[in-house]
Amino acid sequence: MKGEGFWGLCSQEGRLTSYLLNTTRYSNQFRPARSHDHPVNVKHSLILRRIVKLEEKHLKIVLDVRIKMQWRDVNLMWNTSEYGNIKQINLEAGDIWTPQIILYNSADTDSSDTPSFRATVTHEGNVIWVIPMITKSSCQINVKNFPLDEQMCRLTFGSWNYGISKLNITPANQYVFTEEYLPNGEWTLISASSEGSLMSHFCCKSLVSGVSYVFHVRRRSLFYVTNFIVPCALISVMTLLLFLMPEVTGERMAVGVTILLSLAVFFLMVEEKMPVAENLPLIGKYYCCTIIEVSMALAAMCHVLRFVHNRPYALPDWVEKYILGYLARIVFYKRGSIMAEAENTVNTRTQLNHRDSSETDDEGTKAGMTMNKWKKLVHKGKRLEQPAAESRAVKILADIVKQQDKTDKLQEQWIMAANVINRFFIWLFLASIVITLIAVFAVDTTRFET
Repeated sequence: MKGEGFWGLCSQEGRLTSYLLNTTRYSNQFRPARSHDHPVNVKHSLILRRIVKLEEKHLKIVLDVRIKMQWRDVNLMWNTSEYGNIKQINLEAGDIWTPQIILYNSADTDSSDTPSFRATVTHEGNVIWVIPMITKSSCQINVKNFPLDEQMCRLTFGSWNYGISKLNITPANQYVFTEEYLPNGEWTLISASSEGSLMSHFCCKSLVSGVSYVFHVRRRSLFYVTNFIVPCALISVMTLLLFLMPEVTGERMAVGVTILLSLAVFFLMVEEKMPVAENLPLIGKYYCCTIIEVSMALAAMCHVLRFVHNRPYALPDWVEKYILGYLARIVFYKRGSIMAEAENTVNTRTQLNHRDSSETDDEGTKAGMTMNKWKKLVHKGKRLEQPAAESRAVKILADIVKQQDKTDKLQEQWIMAANVINRFFIWLFLASIVITLIAVFAVDTTRFET
């Protein structure tokens, strides 16, 4: 009995299919409308499965979706009592009339046909056609806030060859079905909505109806923050080493150039991730500001070193008044600490000079002892003139010592001014680093999502 029921059902479906698709009563080439001036109403909906990827450089978004279309075909109706109480049947989409609805902003270069899927037809003539597909559509990318950006991508579906008077396409719902949505690793889906739209098309004189689906997505920015923004911030803080390193090391400019080169390397890495656009992305602005700050720090260090290695002459009045006066009080630099640092710097230099000339002094001492012995033998009879000669030598040495003391004091004053300027630049560039970071990334902290 079960076998007879199964074969009986199959025979009933076969009879029903032969009846519905009989070429004498049905053709898939004509609209299923009661009259030529009546439109076919198609309800269009979309089920989002996942966001495959969003290609910023190619201005394209790839989605895995299910497209669902519903309409009524008056030529696909039957009496259930005549066909074994069958209320619905599945028919090949190529055997019945289906609306030619396309994605207007498609970015798919593959022109292959969409695979054919069966449609479900009820005894009242209602047709439900669900098509799974991977859509590739163009999306206008706004990179102003990259990598803390949000994007709005729109998918517009419409008829290819019928105007609104022949085919009326409306959204089945005001939203996109996301019950089966799988989260993306790079993008967070904020919202997905649908809306009806009217467009002009070369096929028809009248407007063409369509449905637009708007996807609001936000980038998960933690990857870019940890790999590009935080290292750049740390490198910019290292700029302060230019002013904190002792001057006697002679490595200040070398450290600055190394920091500048490391920023250039990071900028090249970021450039590979940044989309090409007219507006400079947010992270690009930050890197440019940081590179400018480091370059200005190198220029400021050159100015400081000019004060340190300046010729020992009297300080100009403006240096004495504004740098050692007002500026020293602004940066909380006491004059006693300035003098101590200046003396330490001069003493360090003097020790280095004495170390370099120690060997020369030893050789000169030996030669002087030999010369003194020779002078004693030659000038035995001129003992009366020796006190006058010695007094002149002592006077010359005293003048040299006084001149050296004067030079050292002048040099200390220039080093004092250099230390004041150095401390001022420390605070100035520390403030500029913090202000740049806050000003460029002055956004809601909720954007830093994992």
